[in-house]
Amino acid sequence: MVYSLGRRRYISALFPAVITFLALAAPILALLKGAGNLVNYENAWKGGAGAVWYSLWTSAASAGGMALFSFPVAYCLVRMRGGLRGLLDFLIQTPFGAPSIVLGIGFITLWNQPIFDAVYGTSLLLILAMIAAYSPFVIKVISAGIKRVDEDLESVGRMGAGPLKVATRILLPLTAPPLIAGFAVGFVLSLSNLGTSLLVVAPGRSTLPITIYNYLHYGADETVCALSLFLLALTAASLALLLLIYKFLSRRAWR
Repeated sequence: MVYSLGRRRYISALFPAVITFLALAAPILALLKGAGNLVNYENAWKGGAGAVWYSLWTSAASAGGMALFSFPVAYCLVRMRGGLRGLLDFLIQTPFGAPSIVLGIGFITLWNQPIFDAVYGTSLLLILAMIAAYSPFVIKVISAGIKRVDEDLESVGRMGAGPLKVATRILLPLTAPPLIAGFAVGFVLSLSNLGTSLLVVAPGRSTLPITIYNYLHYGADETVCALSLFLLALTAASLALLLLIYKFLSRRAWR
């Protein structure tokens, strides 16, 4: 139902406009002012290009791992019945209450063992930490998509095919859009993470948030502002690309 606000529509629009300006536009304008001229952007890129590419591929790998891990968990969460479902739901939500620094220390304690030398001190540890930290968010997104798939479609499919074929021919095509949405959530959260990354990043490596943090520590304000804008631009461009993929898959899945 649509209500006509009349003249009050201008006052109603003013409130979200002010909130949007204070929360988004004003900080971006402050960063643009702080970054200064183009020379500062060039210097920031020279100092942070390696961190940009490292952040991109580790975030993409983390998001892919989250999607692979979260899909079967989300399926069980949606289709299961009884007490086990409640237990699974509780276990999934426990990482929400763990601060990022606590998660990082926990990962160091767990993986800093002789038998895990192949993992500890590598980029794989950072990827695993991101998967552990943000999979609950991705599971919730994918669960919402699986709920839209009629169980009868799977039941009919099982009459002439095995579970693997049903999953690849029916379930995965219909849940491709929420999988992309979950990937986007995991990617953006991994790209912007600082607390856990700061503790578990591989020696000699640096993500973009860590690089920004280091420059901030040394008082390089122009570089900090320029790199922050790079991070915003990367996030916006990545979300725009994933949104296009999401819309394309949505049209194919539900046409």
